[in-house]
Amino acid sequence: MSAVTKFAPAPLRRIITKLPHRRRQRQFERHPCCITGTIRMDGTNYEREGLILELSVGGLLFREASHFILQTEGVGVDIQFLDRRMRGTIVNTQDRGYGIKLATTLAEEEVEQLVEQHGVFEHDA
Repeated sequence: MSAVTKFAPAPLRRIITKLPHRRRQRQFERHPCCITGTIRMDGTNYEREGLILELSVGGLLFREASHFILQTEGVGVDIQFLDRRMRGTIVNTQDRGYGIKLATTLAEEEVEQLVEQHGVFEHDA
């Protein structure tokens, strides 16, 4: 129970608990990995280096190498990693990095191969 729900009057508490949660269900499973790459946000002339920390068929989590993450959503980006160039849109910004939805999905076999080569597994820790 959240603090808002806990201290709200009973009628309001019933309404709050019936509201749908904002948490989205992922369409594709994300896999932890560590792949160096760059992104270039639309409207900028420079690339930002960083790491792809999670990869899925439809998106990825990119952590910029700087200390600060810009709070931005809905911005188009060009992504480059290994021998790939892709297009995507930042759909979520969090402390861990930018959640990017890819314009074109990756093949499941391609994701499996990348995770096999660059994945982070429990025994790696």
